[in-house]
Amino acid sequence: MNLSFENKVALVTGAASGMGLVTAKAFAEAGAAVALSDVNENAVRSAAEELVASGHKAIGIRCNVADEADVAAMVAQTVSTFGCLDAAFNNAGIQSPAMEIADVPGEEFDRVNGINLRGVWNCMKYELRQMREQGSGAIVNNSSIGGLIGLPGRATYHATKHGVIGLTKSAALEYAARGIRINAICPGIINTPMVAEMLAKEPEAMKQIMRDQPIGRLGESEEIASAVLWLCSGGASFVILPNVLSAHAVGFGMSAPRHQYPAIYLIGTLRANEQAIFSSIDEGASWTRINDDEHQYGTLSVVAGDPRIYGRVYVGTNGRGVLYGDPRPGGDDRDDR
Repeated sequence: MNLSFENKVALVTGAASGMGLVTAKAFAEAGAAVALSDVNENAVRSAAEELVASGHKAIGIRCNVADEADVAAMVAQTVSTFGCLDAAFNNAGIQSPAMEIADVPGEEFDRVNGINLRGVWNCMKYELRQMREQGSGAIVNNSSIGGLIGLPGRATYHATKHGVIGLTKSAALEYAARGIRINAICPGIINTPMVAEMLAKEPEAMKQIMRDQPIGRLGESEEIASAVLWLCSGGASFVILPNVLSAHAVGFGMSAPRHQYPAIYLIGTLRANEQAIFSSIDEGASWTRINDDEHQYGTLSVVAGDPRIYGRVYVGTNGRGVLYGDPRPGGDDRDDR
């Protein structure tokens, strides 16, 4: 697939290191003019200068995404320098120390929320004003595996990342018909400076997280960059967040106890009259079981996103099965693994 961004303009926040820096470089190498933004002015300007020295078009902008005026100025500078805004990766974010909710200072919650959620809202607001005027554009927001699950001690961080998904879902539907596509990614544990700091501060917690990695290693920023560029490319022209994998978000390296997922752990797209394979039924799912000699099946109603999903369930003897839009159980495409 050709992911050329010749004559395109991309904006990346949190671009001084980690996923942001690698993605900014990938945009530049694909031909885009790139605005790199970060609160660390020296680092982001240095990164931009390196790209320029390599023959790319780039500028470095100091921006605190929690400050709406900073964000407005960032987008304005990008457009005044390069003429438009075709793609944006809203990546800037911070972690929060593991802590019981009852012990989290209000100032800490406000700090993390201000960058991780309000920061994405600020960026989208001004990016969308420009894209709305153009009638085109693509935005990718960086949520997290923490936007899909919950973990003890991580409520502050996870609340902000769940918020990013909700914000993206609504905005995606709001702007899809205007030529603007909005998606979110939900990385697992990626090899970045922020994760390295977590590993150093909380080695025992991180050991458990690493044991749960299904692929047996950390993800790499280059893998995330590839996904972001695809979502911003013409190859993803029919992709907006509510129709994407993992109950409305693209997930990378996801792992968590099954009970932390919705009542059905969905694998695949989730649209009317289409098959969605699930791996377990929790007690929280509302369904009516009908027994015959060989199978158990029944009508299932479960909130696994928006809107409610209704369908017919086939359940094999091992408790796995298929959710059908077609009310008839069975069929050649049945998967009862």
